[in-house]
Amino acid sequence: MRSEENVATAEITWEELIQLLVERPDWLERVRQVVLTRELLALPETVQELVELQRQTALQVQELVEVQRRISDHLLRLELTVENLVGSVNALADSLRTLSSDMARLKGFYLEMNYREKASAYFGSRLRSIRVMVPTDIEDLLEQYLTPKEIEGLVQLDLIVSGRLRYHPQRPEVMLALEISATVDRDDIRRARERASVAEGGPPGGSRSGRSLCSPGSAGNRSCGARRCL
Repeated sequence: MRSEENVATAEITWEELIQLLVERPDWLERVRQVVLTRELLALPETVQELVELQRQTALQVQELVEVQRRISDHLLRLELTVENLVGSVNALADSLRTLSSDMARLKGFYLEMNYREKASAYFGSRLRSIRVMVPTDIEDLLEQYLTPKEIEGLVQLDLIVSGRLRYHPQRPEVMLALEISATVDRDDIRRARERASVAEGGPPGGSRSGRSLCSPGSAGNRSCGARRCL
């Protein structure tokens, strides 16, 4: 075998060089240090760090996916809760509207009953010999003077109060056509005027009809030609 001195000075082939480096690992390391840059020498370590970083990134992505799944579940439950809440609110609103309507009807019934039972208290300062009637009490009489259509509208009146004027008893009996309502709007006033106008065309000679819209409210009914009874 050639000596080290001969190897250092003699020409050798690639195969011989490779064989020599295999036999002398210390020479192989030295060649690496000369041929390869520091960065290339550190490449395996860098690759290992990248592999580890990739593994950690994969774990973080998996955790994010799990967090996203939990958030989606929470949002779905929240959406269902909101839908149920909206349904409950709508049902409550319907109940309140129904209750409000029922209360308005009850209040109207109470007012009508109150005017019927306390007609003297409401109209006694203006009338004497007060009588309280409903339209059907004089339906037979009305049929002699009004058309069926007029009677149909007139019988919708809530109450009729008749009597003589307290300070003019010599005058004919007057008849008040009453629309009784818990609240007064222009439709109420319009109906009162229309029905009172029909009543004014009732039996001649025996009585004189007026119109009155009775309500505890304070709508501007004077501008519409109806009187408000409080």
